[in-house]
Order: sequence, then C-alpha cells, then structure tokens
Amino acid sequence: MPARGYPKIPREQRDESNLGRIEARATSVPAGVCKERATKSSVQIRRHPLGPGSFGPGAASLARHVALQLCSSPGSLLRAKNPSGAATGNFCIASKEAGSFGYWRDPVFLLSFVIYAFNREVIKPSLSAYSPFFHGHLDDCLLVPVALPVFLLVYRRLGLRPDDAPPRWWEIALHTAVWSFFYKWFGPMVLHHGVADMVDVVCFAGGGAGAWMFWNWGSKLKWLRAPAAAVTMTELS
Repeated sequence: MPARGYPKIPREQRDESNLGRIEARATSVPAGVCKERATKSSVQIRRHPLGPGSFGPGAASLARHVALQLCSSPGSLLRAKNPSGAATGNFCIASKEAGSFGYWRDPVFLLSFVIYAFNREVIKPSLSAYSPFFHGHLDDCLLVPVALPVFLLVYRRLGLRPDDAPPRWWEIALHTAVWSFFYKWFGPMVLHHGVADMVDVVCFAGGGAGAWMFWNWGSKLKWLRAPAAAVTMTELS
C-alpha cells in the first residue's frame, strides 16, 4: 500500500539541508553583533553571580542602603542631598556636621554619674524600707547616660568610631537592646542572677531617650530655627 503524506527524504539529504541553513544564518549575522551579544551576556553573568532571579544583588543593595542611613548623622536624615555618613570598613565615615562630644567630660555623663554615686552611697543606706525607685528604677534610668559614653570612648580609641559626634540614635538603641537582653533575659534565665522585669527595660529606654535629647539638643534647635530664618529672609526680600 503506498505511503501517504510527504515523500520520504533520505537522511543524508536532510543533514546537508540543515547544515546549509545553519551556515547561511551564521554568515548573515555580522561578527560585531555576535561579539556585542557575548559581551552583554558576560556582563549579566558578572552582575548576577547567583542567577538572574536570585536575592543576592537585592540583598546587597538593601544592606548598603541601611548602612548609609544608620551611619548618617541625625541632621542628614532630613536632607535628600549630600548625606554626611556612608558605610566604610569602620561602620561609617566621619560626619561633616558632627559636634565635639566630651565622653567622660560630657555634662550629661558627669551629672548622671554624680546622681548615681549619691543615690548609691547616701540615699540607699539612709532608707529604712525598700524603695522600688531608689533601689532599682533610678539606676536603670541612668544606665545609658553613664555607661554609653564610656563604651563610645573605647570604640573611638579602637578606631571603630570615626568621629566625636554626640551619640547617634542607633548607637543608643543598639546598646539598650543588648543590655536589656543580657540583664533581663540572659542573666535571670541562664546565669540565675537578677530579675526579669520589663519595667526596667522601659527605664533603660526612657533614660536613653532623655539622654539622646540632651546630647542632640543643639542640632534640634538648629532644625527649629531653620524654618523661621527662611521665612524671615523671604519677607525681607
């Protein structure tokens, strides 16, 4: 019975026909286009070492953005141009608007240390009954103002802090979180020393927030004076 459909073509003839079409297509494309396509492919491979759909490039970009924001001074966070901090090997570069922080000579540190020493040596021994404020909460509120300048001075001497700017908000928040974890969870649960009291954590955070306001009060006043000065210059013009 005769076969239906297209006539059967010998295998050798099909191979020669396919090879001829491939050669014709290769000769019709200029050599420069092939080189350009190869260059683009290699660039894409270098840009995406883990694959085009991987999270590596996006995660690296996000990490750089977070480091840039954290290492910027508080004043630069309100400005879209010329950020004063950027990520480097030692956490951040020196802030152009950084003031001079006295560390152990800082007034907030000295006053807090005097209050802590007076409470420890005078007030506590003179009390006949236990006082939750003087025996506990007052010292918790003074933790950040007393301890943080000492830590920052050590970081400065070790080269981990590039300038003498007042403590930044993220430095206060980071140390407060670490101290809260250590004193109010690791100590009571693991070392079986101390009391896990969330009120103490609130005192840590409140003392840190108050100290941050005093340490950065000068920059806050500049922020408040800037709009009034702009209005005055507009009225004069």
